[in-house]
Amino acid sequence: MKNSLVSKLAALIVLGILVLAAVLLFLARSGSQDMLRATSGVADRMLTEDIQNKNQANQESAATYGASMAQYLAFISASPLWNLQEELLKEYAKGMLQLPNLAYAVVYDDGNKAVAGEKKEGAGIQVFTHGVVYDGKKIGQVEVGLATDHLEAALKKNEQVKADLISTFEKEAQGAQSALVSRLGITAAAIAAVLLMV
Repeated sequence: MKNSLVSKLAALIVLGILVLAAVLLFLARSGSQDMLRATSGVADRMLTEDIQNKNQANQESAATYGASMAQYLAFISASPLWNLQEELLKEYAKGMLQLPNLAYAVVYDDGNKAVAGEKKEGAGIQVFTHGVVYDGKKIGQVEVGLATDHLEAALKKNEQVKADLISTFEKEAQGAQSALVSRLGITAAAIAAVLLMV
């Protein structure tokens, strides 16, 4: 009688340990999935914020660059515009197109007539103007168009980097999760085997 009671208690203990091991495996798996979702969400938000910050910095940099180029063209155009040196102004406007991301450069006289360069219309061009001043008097205006396709390309590249990073993170986290669950399963099986032997 004692033997069968001890056997029954041992079987109940082993069964209880197996159920406990199964519950622990389930909890470990669901907990690691919750952790994966949470960390993936945090990484996504951090990368999204980083992209927004980079995009804003790129736009501010482009605006500063465009304004500086307009100011520079206005400065070098003052004397030739005053002295009606249209060929020199045309060379200046043409030379501005050699600078990165400038789509066009135009010099206008005080009647708003283009004397050098040609304006280009279209999407993807940000316009910057600056007055041309000679001897304290405004004698015209310049306008430069900054192509913004490089900003769009940078944004797309940043979005692709984000997608790649999130994908890599999720794959590696899933691998770590599988390894954790496997180790817990092996540990639970080993404990159950030891208890069955005892």
